[in-house]
Amino acid sequence: MTEDQRDEIRKRTGSWKGVPRDTQRKRRAETNRIRAEAEQQVLSLIREPLWLAGVVMYWAEGAKAKQSLSLTNTNERILRIFIDWVVAYHDRDACFILSFHLHEGNDEGSAKQYWEKRLKLPSASFTKTHVKQAGTGHRTNRRKHGVCRVAVRRSTDAWHTTMGWIDGLARLQLVDWQRLS
Repeated sequence: MTEDQRDEIRKRTGSWKGVPRDTQRKRRAETNRIRAEAEQQVLSLIREPLWLAGVVMYWAEGAKAKQSLSLTNTNERILRIFIDWVVAYHDRDACFILSFHLHEGNDEGSAKQYWEKRLKLPSASFTKTHVKQAGTGHRTNRRKHGVCRVAVRRSTDAWHTTMGWIDGLARLQLVDWQRLS
């Protein structure tokens, strides 16, 4: 680049060296590779009931915004399937974090005991509980033990793998599902 070109870049970007840097290039390439590999795995995994149930459940109910595996629900069986799926297909030593959404007047200690026992996660960590104040309106279905969110610690790569599996399943819309069974 000429010095004039560098000056123009410096004016536009405020970069002290005049050349903007792509600091996420390597990570973006890595996540693209993870997703592409996951998409390729779909046809070999689709006949495994737990894998298919977990991916479809995550597609429908899982968190997609924060690049971290988590699922929120009031049904302990759904959350237990999610946990089993994570352990079977992502990380058998996964560390789980629980958080709760309670209504004012719910007992937080009781909710912790309830979910810990139902989910069989005695070593799970807990994050701050969100308490909905009385009188805020729109939700009148008050659950005694609230809503539980199960998150997986350090799960960004697992999240990208899951998104690749979901993309792979979405592409199978065009495939004859009867032929796969």
